[in-house]
Amino acid sequence: RALREVFNTEVYIVGEHFTVPIKNRYFSPRQVGQDRLVCAYMAMRLYGAPVISVDLGTAITLDIVSKDKAYLGGIILPGLGLSLSALTAHTALLPKVAPDRAKSLIGRNTRQSMLSGITFGFGSMVDGLIERLKKELKGSPKAVMTGGDSLLLEPYCGKVDYFQPDLILKGMARLTRNFLKNT
Repeated sequence: RALREVFNTEVYIVGEHFTVPIKNRYFSPRQVGQDRLVCAYMAMRLYGAPVISVDLGTAITLDIVSKDKAYLGGIILPGLGLSLSALTAHTALLPKVAPDRAKSLIGRNTRQSMLSGITFGFGSMVDGLIERLKKELKGSPKAVMTGGDSLLLEPYCGKVDYFQPDLILKGMARLTRNFLKNT
């Protein structure tokens, strides 16, 4: 409603006004977030299927599209900022640290150590999950990285095939254009 009032324009909502054109094989299809479907759909449109979309935001999601172009589901983890906030909130001596690139694997002070854990640790985790997913899926899936923290984590992820920081925005633009063309 606020967008409609501020910009004096019609607002269209994915899942309400139009749906993401992808077969959804999630056990409970209504539980999967529309952002995850848009991300997986656009990764498939740009890079083919099978594909793994890796979205780095408040949460980290890895979403899988099968070789027959169906959304299978994925993995959800806490994001970098959320993880750093949890460390600060639930430990006595760890300071508040904003996500940033680590300069070396071995931190020489607490801030550097926390940044090393977040960047190298999450980069290794994403790489490990991509590797496991590629083994489980048939057809050599490509991995596409996107999201707000993708610019930060990209140098630490060696198993990502494509880097597209604004994949969801591109997907939303494409879906909205298609919707408006057909109305």
